[in-house]
Amino acid sequence: MKSIHVAAAVIRSGRRVYATQRGSGPQKDGWEFPGGKLEPGESSPQALVREIREELGAEIRVGELIRTVDYDYPDFHLRMDCFWAETAEGALTLKEHEAARWLGPEELEELPWLPPDRVLLPAIREALLRAAEPEDPGTEGQLRLELRDLEWPYSYTDHDRQIVRAMVVDEAGYWYFVRVRREDEFGPATLIESSGGGVEPGESLEEAIRRELREELGAEVELLGCLGLVSDYYNLIHRHNLNHYYLCRVRAWGEKHLMPDEIRDFHLSTLRLRPWEAAAEYEARACTPLGRLIAARELPVLRRAAAMLGVSLEAPPANQA
Repeated sequence: MKSIHVAAAVIRSGRRVYATQRGSGPQKDGWEFPGGKLEPGESSPQALVREIREELGAEIRVGELIRTVDYDYPDFHLRMDCFWAETAEGALTLKEHEAARWLGPEELEELPWLPPDRVLLPAIREALLRAAEPEDPGTEGQLRLELRDLEWPYSYTDHDRQIVRAMVVDEAGYWYFVRVRREDEFGPATLIESSGGGVEPGESLEEAIRRELREELGAEVELLGCLGLVSDYYNLIHRHNLNHYYLCRVRAWGEKHLMPDEIRDFHLSTLRLRPWEAAAEYEARACTPLGRLIAARELPVLRRAAAMLGVSLEAPPANQA
């Protein structure tokens, strides 16, 4: 049987580790710790430094060996040397993988791991739970998601955009979104999206989300908490989006203050939905390239918000709706 020797990096930041989702090949969509094959004459740490530079655009420091995993696939034997690592320079940027997540010890089992990587989970979980550095109570349980644009080819990124968005609920259990109708370089599309927009110079994130919800929905809100950060890309316009998500409850309604371009170019209107209706609407609107990018970004946030509120995204029986 053919044997393949690879190395994997368990990149760590505090009590979280970095996992990536395969973007191609026979194991597409499986989750793994990033790395790759050793080239002739390379040591495993040398291979990891090269692979992470090529696949994720960052420099890493390779630490201790966690263990070597031997695993038999039907047509080859895999030997995988697995090391702790940390970033040394540059940001982790997806070039080949489909998605990535930072995971805490209680989140490791949420993903469909490739079999050799799953073997590592008990040791990683134990090490994270033993970590001397306490979890920041302000970020515990927050989503950390990194997504690629698989709809348009990547050429370059020329700017980052800081964005605030919110899952907005009211006391009656309704959720509020915006309906967007656009026809531009992304193509014609009718979309559902969370309310929000760009952070203006000098604004804090909380100031920005309160302003955006006042302008787009006419809502004064209570901030219930941070849902997390989703990084995604719009390759067509060479932009990297850093989406900061909040969970908010409406306290009062007032007048909207939409910008002229929001009315003219995007035809923004308000959607008032039950959470399961929102989930179905995201799925229904994932029929265009931009709709798929938005659904990939927002459905995980919707699920996290629903979990925080203890509500289901499953539609109730018709006589209970």
